[in-house]
Amino acid sequence: MPTTNNNSSWNSEANSSNGNLFFGYGENIYFNIVSEEGIFRLHENPDEMSKVAEGIFSRLHIENGWIYTRKLSGEDSGFFKIETGGTEINQLMPLTGPKGIEMVKEENYIYYVDPRPAQGGIYKMHIDDKEEVKLTDDFTARQLYVIGEWLYYLESQGGYIYRVKTDGSVREQLTDNTSFMMMNDE
Repeated sequence: MPTTNNNSSWNSEANSSNGNLFFGYGENIYFNIVSEEGIFRLHENPDEMSKVAEGIFSRLHIENGWIYTRKLSGEDSGFFKIETGGTEINQLMPLTGPKGIEMVKEENYIYYVDPRPAQGGIYKMHIDDKEEVKLTDDFTARQLYVIGEWLYYLESQGGYIYRVKTDGSVREQLTDNTSFMMMNDE
């Protein structure tokens, strides 16, 4: 069952469509098992499945030997960077509530949604210096997808597709109505 990382990062339409819950990387497949509270690694031999990290996690993003994810359970919930063998686990940012459930990692940033109406919106956080920048007030954004200097998303209340520059300088509505979004960066 050899697998390859089928693009330069996790940000592909195939992985987005499965909610980023599975990821083929190297000779392994990584996935969440919520009932067993962990991220697991499945080897070529299914009897060699191993737990990489404890907890309940959301989307998985694997790049350069690291898993980027949002831990949903425990007192240490937040964004994490986990070595694919589980030997090193680093919390990038503590989070509470629903903040960060929708997230995408691209290059040195994690883009995420804070769905709370008062302070919510789309944010980006640099993975090294942890600086947060608010890009837009769209707190109902879903299905984040980065292509080049644009972050595309579905605004869930009206069903419109928008894009915002990754520096937050320009925001554009691309459709008048839609209920489905699929991006292809090739």
